[in-house]
Amino acid sequence: MPHWGPGLLENDAGDALRGEWQALSPRPGGHPQQPYIDASYRWAQAWTESSDGGGPDAWIALAVLQASVDYLDADVTLEALAAIDRGGAFEETDLSAEDQERRHSALRELRELLARTIGDEGTEDDLHRIAALGSRRTLGPT
Repeated sequence: MPHWGPGLLENDAGDALRGEWQALSPRPGGHPQQPYIDASYRWAQAWTESSDGGGPDAWIALAVLQASVDYLDADVTLEALAAIDRGGAFEETDLSAEDQERRHSALRELRELLARTIGDEGTEDDLHRIAALGSRRTLGPT
């Protein structure tokens, strides 16, 4: 999918998911994370059943968005890690060399943070750092 900037959500999948994510809101008296959990489940189920599997940018965006509400599903984490490891998330067409390096740096940092959340080393601060990576429009050196 096309990338128009170095940010983790600066691509078609990330932009579409962010828009849908921001439209969600908790029900009065309900669990504050529930609408996000429900939407994540629906999207992941649809991607699992689709021919392209959602694409690497979709899984990465979903992991970043989940972290923004202090929630990170293990299956989404594994899919995002696999997307990074397969290299599809590193494919850019129109980014400058500097923006490509910024995106690659963000993906490496994201991979490290996601891997920590799988084991006992992950912390709430890691979730906040993942969310912050997704909210940066222009990433500087890390």
